[in-house]
Order: sequence, then structure tokens, then C-alpha cells
Amino acid sequence: MATRDELRLAARQHAERGLRCSAKWVAELLVSIARDGQADAEMLTDEEEEDEDEQDRVLLAKAYFDTNEFQRAAHALEGVRGARGRFLRWYSLFLVGEKRKEEETLEEVSLQLSPPPPSPPPPPPPPRS
Repeated sequence: MATRDELRLAARQHAERGLRCSAKWVAELLVSIARDGQADAEMLTDEEEEDEDEQDRVLLAKAYFDTNEFQRAAHALEGVRGARGRFLRWYSLFLVGEKRKEEETLEEVSLQLSPPPPSPPPPPPPPRS
């Protein structure tokens, strides 16, 4: 079994077991290593090569998604053409927007609930002469 296939299998197994950080690390390694241009026994066509690359990117993005790193997931999927990759990219971007909106709402609520700063005491009356 080729190294890339072993990494791909390991990433899936780690994700299935709920080892999110491990799955993310293995998927990052899978996407970052250079291709040797050959599968185990045969040369792949350009189209198959592209599909395999996209599958690896989807695997990496899923690892980011599972660790709530939605912006990184969306970035990893830029330019994908497959349905799974496009869905995961758009859903990640949606969740990034929802998270931002929730943070802004919480900030506004906390500003409304915080007591106003105390007003300075009135100045003393002028001395009578």
C-alpha cells in the first residue's frame, strides 16, 4: 500500500473514532506530501489524479470542520468541483457567518446589560460671602 493510501485510511479511521485532532494532523500531512505520480500498480490519468486530490482536500476540510475550524475548512476547499466539496465549503462559510453574527449579538447584549458608568458627583456649591 502506498504512503498516501495509508495516510488516507488513517485519517478516515481517526475521524471515525472521534480522534479529531489526529485526523486533522494526518489529513494535513496527506495533502502536504508531494505526489509520486503513480498508484500502486498503474499510472493514473489526469482526471483521476484530480479527483484523488479533491478527495484528499475534502478529507482535510472535514477534519477542520470536525474541530470547528470552519474558515480553514472553507479555505481548503477553494476551487473544488465535486458536490461534497462544494457543499462542505458553502456550509462552512455559512457557519462562519452565523458564528460572527452570534458574537456580534452577544457583544451588543453585553453592552446593553452593563451598567452605565457612574456620573461624576455634582460640583460643590460656591462659598457664600
